[in-house]
Amino acid sequence: MKNTAILFFIMTLCVYSQTYYEEGNLVRIDFRQSEYSLSDTICKWYSSSNEHGYDIFRFIDAIDVNSQTLFIYEEHFQEDVMGWWNGTYFGVVNPSENEPEEMLFLPAWWDIFDVYDYSYPTKLKTESGILFMMGNVANSFISNNAEVFKIQYSDDSLGTLIYLAGKIDDKYLAVFSSDGGWDDYGFYLIDSLDFTDINPNNPQQVFFPEGVFPHHLEHISGNIFISDYAAYGGGLGIFIRDGLIFYLYENIFLTNIFPSMEYNWRYRNNYLYINYHPTVRRYEFNSLDSSFTNETILFDFNYDMVFDDDFKYAAFISNDSLFVFNTIVNDTISYYDISRITSPSRLIIDSPYVYIHQLKKVTVVKENDEAIVNEYSLSSYPNPFNAVTTITYSIPEAGQVEIKIYDVLGREVTTLKNEIEDAGKHKINWDANNTSSGIYICTMKTERKLMSTKLLLMK
Repeated sequence: MKNTAILFFIMTLCVYSQTYYEEGNLVRIDFRQSEYSLSDTICKWYSSSNEHGYDIFRFIDAIDVNSQTLFIYEEHFQEDVMGWWNGTYFGVVNPSENEPEEMLFLPAWWDIFDVYDYSYPTKLKTESGILFMMGNVANSFISNNAEVFKIQYSDDSLGTLIYLAGKIDDKYLAVFSSDGGWDDYGFYLIDSLDFTDINPNNPQQVFFPEGVFPHHLEHISGNIFISDYAAYGGGLGIFIRDGLIFYLYENIFLTNIFPSMEYNWRYRNNYLYINYHPTVRRYEFNSLDSSFTNETILFDFNYDMVFDDDFKYAAFISNDSLFVFNTIVNDTISYYDISRITSPSRLIIDSPYVYIHQLKKVTVVKENDEAIVNEYSLSSYPNPFNAVTTITYSIPEAGQVEIKIYDVLGREVTTLKNEIEDAGKHKINWDANNTSSGIYICTMKTERKLMSTKLLLMK
């Protein structure tokens, strides 16, 4: 009897699963040249997924430090043993060493709801290196010597330094907080710093309109600045500076979300570029009335595009072709047939190079074809995926089942299933060919259970 009970317990745990492994590298293309070589590769990425979770290691950016190129990575890690997502690691890889070094960590339990909470790091170049900031989540610094430092600075009177929103003259606009609440942020001008040893001298408090929280401030000319900001929603506006007081002069672009969640922008060489997927617009600054005019739509199609830091170059893939676009001349400057690259995905552009994630190896390990369903489960594979993934779900009793996909803002993308199902294991495919790359939430709702799992779509 005892052995029978143990056998039954083991069988309930032996749910059908298969582990899906992917490995690859980055193909480097110099877009000054007319041809590229498949042997010109750098760095390695990988992913693995099964019904219990996934581990995804990919690259998101390239930076130039001390005459060498470093790559910024993100690693999504989930273990479904406890039914929760562990989190995301961000770090740096030196290709000559190929050893990841962690910079930042976003815990699974962190709710991105505050004006200075970030799910992805923002970047600010300084004299002594590059800052990677996630506000209340965490901040790190890569020095010009390619050393990584965690930024943790607190002052009894100012609070904790959580963010740098830009540069004003020769000083930085620093955001301090004592407890991270909406009404608790103070803005100060601090001297140029060595971020490995922070010690601001004579900070000067700066004032913005009530309820306005600047995120990325850039100087236009004279006393005129531009910044995106949060104010129970989001926007991009022109600010006029009067000493230590900033006034909101004009709103250029308004959204009902926090800055940088669905759009990004840059002001470069008298032009403002706004990337609000799938449209990229360019405006020219008119100094006569301090406004942006002459709107030009550079792109208006549903491609996942990447830009360099200056918004001068953009790259995208369409039908086995790579296009490099110059936003200044408003035209394609390079074109490549990339049909020889296996499963090209996720681009990085760091002029004069474009880096493409290339798939080199896939391994699938199947285990335990028999299943006794004694609990609810929800998973997908492959994950991450390109275009199509299989949602696998189990229910221990018959009943109504609803499977839906949501984006990270909670908006419904599609309903995959809404009908009565028998007890057991079931599968359904999600074809995301017409959906933009990003993180999505798959939910399963029954009369007794509500479950969710995160999906990463990479095209």
